[in-house]
Amino acid sequence: MLEDLTGELLWTRTMRAPALALRPSRILLGMAGALIATVIGSIPMGSSDQPTIAQALSSRVSLFFSNAAGDATALDVRGMFWEAVEFARYPGQLLLDRPWATVLLALPMIIVLALFGGAISRASAIEFTSARFSDWPADLRVSLRSLGSSTGALIAPLALVGIIVLLIAVGGAVLGVPVLDILGSVLYGAAMLLALLGVLILILHTLALPMLVPALMVEGTDAFDAVQRCYAYVLARPLHLLLHATILLVLGAISIGLIAAVARGTDQMAAWSAAQFASDSGLEVLTGQGELNATQPTAARIIAFYRTFTDLIVSGFAISYFFSAGTVLYLVARRICDGQDVNDLWDPAKS
Repeated sequence: MLEDLTGELLWTRTMRAPALALRPSRILLGMAGALIATVIGSIPMGSSDQPTIAQALSSRVSLFFSNAAGDATALDVRGMFWEAVEFARYPGQLLLDRPWATVLLALPMIIVLALFGGAISRASAIEFTSARFSDWPADLRVSLRSLGSSTGALIAPLALVGIIVLLIAVGGAVLGVPVLDILGSVLYGAAMLLALLGVLILILHTLALPMLVPALMVEGTDAFDAVQRCYAYVLARPLHLLLHATILLVLGAISIGLIAAVARGTDQMAAWSAAQFASDSGLEVLTGQGELNATQPTAARIIAFYRTFTDLIVSGFAISYFFSAGTVLYLVARRICDGQDVNDLWDPAKS
């Protein structure tokens, strides 16, 4: 590990991830993905007191990165591991709690994020490997070409875990039937083995998740190859990968925090400045509260849209960073595990 750190200084190249994510075209791609996915996930399904799928996923992802960054800063490996386990369990829990909403809304959200995330990964890989900027429409076309594989790589392992859960559930149904309950109890050992397999798949999938779409954008292969490559890298050099992932996680927490602080400061400064000479009715328009009459509701909605736009910029950068950092992590992991040049990149024009 020390030789890897000092020999090629890969960790210094890892620190380029925030700069890769900060390119305007990649932030705009991230914003487009965030906006479309949020619109899909905000479709109401179920009771009105439940958060939408978009809200539930957003809050869980924010909690994961916040806790994981804290554990990484404190060098708490055990905490990072269990945070990854809890994060891996969340999709299954969401599926059990709200099956129809999760299937009908989460799948299109994943497809949208895979499309725009693939374009970000492709652009980041080109800049990282050859120090040149690509054309974002071309990157989006490459991502669209591999969209089926990207979606498959993201959801196929989760679908396999779902099948495992279904098999165990069917077996559990016989425990309430006389005579058959003996057979069910005998086969419970097999159920535990299946559950162990499911948990291991979830943990591996969570750890490999940032690298799955970048693997397709870097190698130009299919979903199966991307999954087996990323899983193999996680298992082959876990400590090496953990070190680089920790660097990227801390950099992500810092850079996203800075972008969020700038966005929040911009919003607060604009609101404070506009309120200095505003009348009471003007303040009501600014805040969207109080008795709004005539054209005031429309004005308040327009201002609310602009204030939401700053949140969209933060979300766009966060998505851009996730896929840019995943691309860097994949290229570094490939170099450490396979010895392949970190600058090797698939050329779709030759395939």
